[in-house]
Amino acid sequence: MSEKFANRLQAWAKDALDIAGRCHNEEQTKLALIVPFFEVLGYDCTRPEVFVAEARAGISVVSFGRADFAIRDEREITIVVECKSAGEKLGVHASQLKRYFDQLTTASIGILTNGHVFNFYLRSEPARCMEDLPFLEFGVEALQDKKTYQEIEDFLINISSKNFDDAAIADFAKKKRIELNLQKWWQKQLLDPSEDLCRTVLQHQLSERITAKVLRSYKEIVTEALVHSMALQVKALLPEIMIDRSGRARFQSTHRSAKSLTSKREYDVFQYCLIILSQATAGKVDPKVIQEVTYRDYNDHFSIYIGGPKDGRILKFYEDSNGGELFEFKDGERCRDEALITDPLVRNFYQALEWHEGRRA
Repeated sequence: MSEKFANRLQAWAKDALDIAGRCHNEEQTKLALIVPFFEVLGYDCTRPEVFVAEARAGISVVSFGRADFAIRDEREITIVVECKSAGEKLGVHASQLKRYFDQLTTASIGILTNGHVFNFYLRSEPARCMEDLPFLEFGVEALQDKKTYQEIEDFLINISSKNFDDAAIADFAKKKRIELNLQKWWQKQLLDPSEDLCRTVLQHQLSERITAKVLRSYKEIVTEALVHSMALQVKALLPEIMIDRSGRARFQSTHRSAKSLTSKREYDVFQYCLIILSQATAGKVDPKVIQEVTYRDYNDHFSIYIGGPKDGRILKFYEDSNGGELFEFKDGERCRDEALITDPLVRNFYQALEWHEGRRA
């Protein structure tokens, strides 16, 4: 099954990336992106006893509403799905999925998706309610990345129609939680190592008893050593390291513009802008024009443009060390809320496109 499943999954991912920009609302997203995803997993979405649309969550309490989809096996509901429009942010809707998931008590997992990003939630024990954070989150482009693909495929096989496995799902979620928690713990330790870690490190270096006074005396040295050794390891692994002005490391981009190193957030902004432009210009410009929109990364900002990074610029995107963001458009308009960028983005795109087409003519 694995090879056949992998081929179907990758074919769906390719189609989803092509189609996402033409999905203008939630219903189109469901039909074009989300339902086909579950068909790849082997669910017969034409059978209402299997793929239940508008599943009532809390039959006796109408206010709980209805989940977009609930998926049944032969006996009971196993998956609850809440859908949003392509390009819509998911985090703010987790509480909505939680209301449905907590009421449909036989379900093993909850899925919150906009057809491009999929967040998977597990039921916590012993409370039997949805956990606050997803144990797995991936975007469709991850299915075309060899480094991340295999893990996602292995998990999706365990939630497929013929191979649904509660124990395997719980084991996967447990390992992912441990992995994420260890990453957070290690990041914190690098900047502010705990007494236990300092004690462990110093026991390998000092013959004297590690007292509180010794810990205070050597903590700064331990911190410096940890950060420096990590930097040396990273330098050995990557020929070029770029750290932005907030101190965050950047990931190497797979985009064609790309010898630059780009953060995940910057790449997400780029994808989001492409979706907005595809929707806003549908039927007005050749879809191939959107494919010419590209980006370039700089030390202090991230630029999206068409034709040329200066005259063809559409916007600059800035991140700061406190998590703040700024969208600055070519015509001078600025905003700090992603939800407000649609109008200036489209306006500046048409201005840049006019320059670009004039240049080509």
